[in-house]
This record gives sequence, structure tokens and C-alpha cells, in this order.
Amino acid sequence: MITVFTYIERAKMKLMLMALSFFFFSFSANSEQNWKIIENINETNQNKTYFLVSKQVLSNPPLNSPFENTYSSLMFKCDDKQNLSSFFGFNNKPSIKFSRTEGIFNVIKVKIKYDKIEESIELYNPRTWKSNFFLMKDNIFFVQKLEQTNQFTLELNLINQGKKLFRFDTIGFL
Repeated sequence: MITVFTYIERAKMKLMLMALSFFFFSFSANSEQNWKIIENINETNQNKTYFLVSKQVLSNPPLNSPFENTYSSLMFKCDDKQNLSSFFGFNNKPSIKFSRTEGIFNVIKVKIKYDKIEESIELYNPRTWKSNFFLMKDNIFFVQKLEQTNQFTLELNLINQGKKLFRFDTIGFL
């Protein structure tokens, strides 16, 4: 169950997502490497946060206008207390029908595929910030599954676009 965030926790998460947006948009879609590690140091307390960001991928089949240049990255955040979070980022927020709200989140149901094993999960989008990021709940379990996977696929059912697949190469994940 996701708890309601305090004002300070919301502000920290919003700042983290804004900082990550900078790195997300500066990480070239044509990069040859599959994963990039980014270190962020908090200037006030010198705490370190690490981000692992996948190569940006376009959907298959391609999205139609106005979303034709929308790409996604799979991202992980780990702070100096070893708190782990994982999420999908999009350069343009795709038009997705939300299934419900939970606290400050819009919740969507998606399908994911680890190589050939498919399952349904829920992703959480912070609605108060109109964020381009969709968070996952079971971070440790997700990482364990990715460790044993060569290709990971996210399937979104987009409004007026239909089913679109975002395929991520997990080689080099660890």
C-alpha cells in the first residue's frame, strides 16, 4: 500500500524528478550503451543518490502524431541509505487512461514481459505534478526479475493509439 506523502517528502520527490528529467533528456536516444549511471550529490548534506538509466527507446509500432517522437527509459534510483525505487520516464507524457486514483497517484494497469514471460502490473503516476514518470511498487522483485532477463517489454494501451510496446535491452543492467 502506498502511503500519503508529507509535504516535505513530496517536495523532495518533486526535486528528484526534476533533476532526473535533466539527465533523462540529456541522455541521447542514439547512445550505443544500454545503461548509464548518474551520481547526484546533495550540496547541503553531501548525501549521494545514484540513478541507473536505460537507453531511450521508441515504441513499436511507432506512435502517431502528436506523440511520434515519444521515447521512454527505465530508471532506478538508490540513495545512500540503499532505498531503491524504479520507474519509467517519458519525454512526452503519453495519453493513458488511468484506472483509478490512490492517494496522490493515478494508477494504470500495464503488461510487462521478461523475455517471454508476461504479467500485469500497476504503475503509479504522481498526478499533482503532471509528471512524465510512472513508478513501480515491487522494486526489489522487479530488479531480481530483470537480472535474469535479456529483453524487457512494457506494453501500454494508449488513448487513440492502441497497444504500443517499449522494448528495453537489459544487457549491461548490472
